[in-house]
Amino acid sequence: MKRVEELGGILKSKYDDALQDEKVTQIYLFSIIYAEEIRQNHYRISEIVKHSTISQSFKTEVSKGIKLAKYVEIRDNNGSLNTKNFTELGQILKSMYENSIKTEATTAVRLFGIKYALEINNCAYSTATITIAAGLSKNYAVEISKGIKLAKYVKCRSIVDEEFNTHKITNEISKPIIQSKFKKLQETGLKAETYFINNYNDINIFKGGKLQDARLFGDGYDFQIDINNGFYLAEVKGIKENKGRFRLTENEYQKAAEYKNDYIVTLVLNLDKIPRFLQVENPIKNLKFKERKVSAKITKEYHLIDNIS
Repeated sequence: MKRVEELGGILKSKYDDALQDEKVTQIYLFSIIYAEEIRQNHYRISEIVKHSTISQSFKTEVSKGIKLAKYVEIRDNNGSLNTKNFTELGQILKSMYENSIKTEATTAVRLFGIKYALEINNCAYSTATITIAAGLSKNYAVEISKGIKLAKYVKCRSIVDEEFNTHKITNEISKPIIQSKFKKLQETGLKAETYFINNYNDINIFKGGKLQDARLFGDGYDFQIDINNGFYLAEVKGIKENKGRFRLTENEYQKAAEYKNDYIVTLVLNLDKIPRFLQVENPIKNLKFKERKVSAKITKEYHLIDNIS
C-alpha cells in the first residue's frame, strides 16, 4: 500500500516526464493504475495533487481518470483493426452516449475514443465529423481525442460492451438499413463537408478566411467564412460524379434568397475520385429550381389518459 505522499510523487513524475501534449494523458493513466488503491484507502484527490506539486486544477482530471478505471485495463498489445466508416462510428458513439448514465456521458465518449482509436486513426474523417454523424456537439471531439491518446496505454474491458450496449449497435451495422438511400446521402454529404473543411482555402473567394462551423444550428447553411470585415455563407453539396444535380431545403432556399451574393453554394464534384470545387454565388438568381412539395409522414403519439402522480 502506498501513502498519499508516494502517490503524489508518482503523479508528479508521470506529469513531469510526459511530452507536452501527453501531460493530461499521463494524469489519466496514473488515475487508472491507482484508482483502486485511492478508493480503498479513501484518499482525497486534493491531497494527492497537493503532494505532487502540480496545479490543483488537475484534480478534475484525476477524478475523470478514476471513473475511466472501471472500464479499462492496461494495454499489453497493439490490438487489431476492424475498419469502420464514420457513419458506423457515429452510430456506436451515439449508442454509448445515450446508454450512459447522466454523470458518465463524457466518460462514455472518452471510452469510445479508447475502444475505437485504431479505427478512428485509420479513418479519413475527423473526430468532429464523427460527433456530427452521432448527432452530438462537436465539443465532444476533444473528449474523443483524449480517449485516443489514452488508447496507447490502455484498452477497454469487456464490461464496456455490456454497460453501453455496443453489441447491439455493432450487429445493427451489418443490416441492410445501413445501406439505405438516406445513409448513402448522409455519407456523401459529410464526405463533401469534410473535404471542404480541409481545403476551403483553395477557393479564391474564401482564401485566408476564418471558418466557422454552423452545421449543428440548422440555419440554412453549413459554414460561415469571415473575410476581413465581411462574411460569406457556404452551403456545401457533394456530387459523386463530375456533374449532377442537387436540391435545397426550404430553409436553405430562403437563406439564399435573403443573403444573395453572400450565399455561396459550394459543390464538391467528382467526390469518389478526384474531388474539385465549383462555387455558385447567389444560386437563386443564377440557377433554376423547381419547387417540389414533400408530404410529411404521419407521426403517431401515445398520450396518457389519466394524470400520474
